Amino acid sequence: MARLAKEFENYIDRFRDEEDINHHGQKQSVQRSFIHGVTSLVEVIDELENPFLEDSNELLVLDTKDIAPSAVVDTIRRIENVGQDQYEKFIEDRFLNRSVSIFEPIKNNGLPLFRTPPEKTLSITKGKTAVLKSDVSLFSRLYISCQTRGGNLDEFFKYENHIHPPAFSLNRNYCQGIKSDLLTKCLEPLTTLNGDVPNVDTIVIDGAAVVNMLKPGAS
Repeated sequence: MARLAKEFENYIDRFRDEEDINHHGQKQSVQRSFIHGVTSLVEVIDELENPFLEDSNELLVLDTKDIAPSAVVDTIRRIENVGQDQYEKFIEDRFLNRSVSIFEPIKNNGLPLFRTPPEKTLSITKGKTAVLKSDVSLFSRLYISCQTRGGNLDEFFKYENHIHPPAFSLNRNYCQGIKSDLLTKCLEPLTTLNGDVPNVDTIVIDGAAVVNMLKPGAS
């Protein structure tokens, strides 16, 4: 038993001496993966042109040329400053001033990134339903407050009670208008229609129009 225990200890000590103390990023598999990624990126840039040479202020996807949302572009521009400010505040509060515990959790920034799904737009029906529910809650509170404080409901209804007035907005989006409305609703009342048929003595027929009017079999 003593000999077996001694052989087992020698076997374990051999592996302890050969323990890898290098960083995990220095392993051959990681290095091969990194070189493969860099080579693939260079090949794509050579094939699809360098995106850093674009003159526009828009952020483009390298392979599809899709334009990133403006919120993502704003994140890319200020994310370094946000991280630096939070790092300085972390050091100041937890180590210099010691006003916050080091175990206090750090709040998530919630910055929009490339994989952030776009905001879902409410349908017209759901938007109107949400507005009606808000109005019902507002009117009930208003009625109670007017009864207790002697308020004037007629005076209240003279003003808008929404952040986005429903007269020219829909679901928090302002209505852009249609150009045809200018003709039918604005300019049409200002014009006078002339329904008189002029007296015609001669009719001039366009040759190209006559050719299209004739049937091939009859002509």
